[in-house]
Amino acid sequence: MRLGETLRQEGQVQPAIEMLRRGQALAPSNSMANLQLGMTYESAGMHRESVPFYENVLKADSNNPIALNNLAYLLAEDGRDLDRALTYASRAKQQMPNDDNVSDTLGWVYMKKKLADNALMIFKDLVKRKPASAQYRYHLGMALFLKGDLPGAKQALQSALTLNPQKDDEPKIKEMLAKLH
Repeated sequence: MRLGETLRQEGQVQPAIEMLRRGQALAPSNSMANLQLGMTYESAGMHRESVPFYENVLKADSNNPIALNNLAYLLAEDGRDLDRALTYASRAKQQMPNDDNVSDTLGWVYMKKKLADNALMIFKDLVKRKPASAQYRYHLGMALFLKGDLPGAKQALQSALTLNPQKDDEPKIKEMLAKLH
């Protein structure tokens, strides 16, 4: 498990997955083994593959804030089971109230549930505290768009593009900007 985690941190995703799968096979209900595999699959962009591992973590430890947060984000991103995503994100937020990633997840769930005011409150605070975050600006832009503030959405999305967004987010940002022209 430690070797797999080390490989993941070094960016050697496939060898990390192989090593972590060996460890998880030895202890299939081990929370840490499942959490490491879920995070490794997710960091490799294999989001759907990570979901069952996060669910396994929650079976063993229903209050694991990392699994709650990551699974909530993945569910929201896919737009499925948003009520469960909100429950998970809220539980993660209770355990990690000052974690920006957890706040971002909760805001994203609100956004996907079309609760623009709730999402805006979170994303405005995140952008205020971390103005150089492309992801927070992207999420703020999406919430502003949902609220109907098209000029504000355009400005937030353009700012997000200048801040080197994640490779998954960049095409989504560009697509939204195209809709705003």
